Amino acid sequence: MTQSPSSPFLPIKCGRVEEINTEEENPTKPMSDLHGIDPELLQRMVYDALVWSSLHGLVVGDRNVQRSGKVPGVGMVHAPFALLPMSFPESHWRQACELAPIFNELVDRVSLDGEFLQNSLSRFSLLLSPCAFVLV
Repeated sequence: MTQSPSSPFLPIKCGRVEEINTEEENPTKPMSDLHGIDPELLQRMVYDALVWSSLHGLVVGDRNVQRSGKVPGVGMVHAPFALLPMSFPESHWRQACELAPIFNELVDRVSLDGEFLQNSLSRFSLLLSPCAFVLV
């Protein structure tokens, strides 16, 4: 198995890792400390994650590029993702678990409403020209 070369030109753009103050007794502390990871390994992980994102369509339009969203493949950047695990408050987890069935039902109902999907997605058929025949 070959390893991806690490690019010295890829800056690591990290969000802030800090304690999260919650209403619970103990503040939530980060699980990972970037200072304890070998910088070369971290750079390789970033590179591999960005390549995977590009190859699997985990990309979004870049608002800084004027033609983004108007010309296929132009102005695309990887979607935000977390490279390393991060802890968060248990109350947030419980809230997500409570909301999940509601969103699941919404997605299910939308998927069963062909007319709604046709009306909603037909506006984007020109932007998705290779797939336009599916929406028309």
